[in-house]
Amino acid sequence: MIIAFDAKRAFFNNTGLGNYSRNTLNQLFTYYPEHQYWLYSPSKQFKHKIKLPSTAKVITPNSWIGKLFPSYWRSLLINGQLINDKPQLYHGLSNELPFGILATKVKTVVTIHDLIFKRYPEWYKPIDVKIYDRKFSYAAKHADIVIAVSQQTAQDIISFYKVASEKIKVLYQSCNPLFFNLLDNKKIDEIKQHYLLPEQYLLYVGTIEERKNLHRLIEAIHIAKVTIPLVVVGRKTEYYERKVKPLIEKYQLQQRIFHFENIENSHLPAFYQGATLFIYPSLFE
Repeated sequence: MIIAFDAKRAFFNNTGLGNYSRNTLNQLFTYYPEHQYWLYSPSKQFKHKIKLPSTAKVITPNSWIGKLFPSYWRSLLINGQLINDKPQLYHGLSNELPFGILATKVKTVVTIHDLIFKRYPEWYKPIDVKIYDRKFSYAAKHADIVIAVSQQTAQDIISFYKVASEKIKVLYQSCNPLFFNLLDNKKIDEIKQHYLLPEQYLLYVGTIEERKNLHRLIEAIHIAKVTIPLVVVGRKTEYYERKVKPLIEKYQLQQRIFHFENIENSHLPAFYQGATLFIYPSLFE
């Protein structure tokens, strides 16, 4: 079978959607080598390199319009290439399918990760809520199969978009095998020294955005008079400047909070295993 994928996140996203896409592709390459895998990407200027087997190839826009407007290509123009390429299946790995994909006659699967923007629109820009809603609803209603990564997401898809439960399959996200093995103390110490981590620390990992709730963690550290340093791994957003940074300065925690972005995936297991405590204060996932 020839399986096509929207591979943008796999090549260009450093966080959850990118990790899901890369893990899914790598597992398919490993356990189902009999299939062909066509990875549709807006360009080959990858931020993440994926080791491709001989059965996989990358496909990019075949027109100057697609190259010039990659988002337009990914959302619509790609249909022309799918009609010519004739894959048996197209999988939208990150919540969306090209508009008008029904015209290609290709069977479709979409993975919906969450509908948080429907439950908590106040955490998003109004324009983003409208864009997400249009893309997610189209994908959920028109896909042949919808993969939900949790029972909660499945229920939200049914509730918000009135999609029949029969076409929704709950498949939990996988975990990178890097995290399966315990590291020895020497390796953990090497990573700690490389990043100048404190001997003991609390650990937070995740994009620094409203729903991840980092500001309340900092409030709790202050109220409880916790003296163990906090290590934060994640990309800053405007929420950091608006809510997190002012608290750090207010409580004079600059010397006890360590922030890192774009940590190599291979180094993250040592961050987790070297921590005194891992804290995940997210309000909703």
